[in-house]
Amino acid sequence: MRAFSVDNRMVRKRIGDIFVEKGLVTEAQLQEIIAYGRKTGMRFGDAALAMGFIDTQKLAKVFGPNNRVDFFYMDPMYFPKITQDLLPRELMLQYGVLPLGFKTHYRFFRSSKSLNLGLLNPDNEEAIHEARQAAHARLGADGFQKVHVFLILSDQFIDVFGEVYKMDAISIKTSQLQLDPLLEVAL
Repeated sequence: MRAFSVDNRMVRKRIGDIFVEKGLVTEAQLQEIIAYGRKTGMRFGDAALAMGFIDTQKLAKVFGPNNRVDFFYMDPMYFPKITQDLLPRELMLQYGVLPLGFKTHYRFFRSSKSLNLGLLNPDNEEAIHEARQAAHARLGADGFQKVHVFLILSDQFIDVFGEVYKMDAISIKTSQLQLDPLLEVAL
């Protein structure tokens, strides 16, 4: 809930009201989500996602990086060459994952390296695991210690794949490769 002041009193705004204000759901859908949430014990946003009234991309556009994971805006022109060939194309398309680069973290007299991954669905643990395994297979165990996950949008994913990997939307769609469900919907 968000708080705001009215006549020097703090009033809490319900997340459902914010969804309606932002145009994510209608008033009727709001009532359905509330009823479903009460029945299942789910929080409002999770219930709205489960019912299909919203998706993670809409949440990211409206609520930005404070929505569960960090949002990563990608421009194909700045896609890092160092990670360009880190993951097989088949894996990237199947799981909707892109290697976004490395970051070195310094703490006292030690350093550690993390791999930044962009995912269409950052909640997909299998995608994170498979990408980590493939990157370790290519780089060895000393290549990085941690993985940091970012949310990426499907249109940006498709743009990067077209520019960097030379596979446009038509090529991706007509390939006989297994595609991430969010990517399939976007195509």
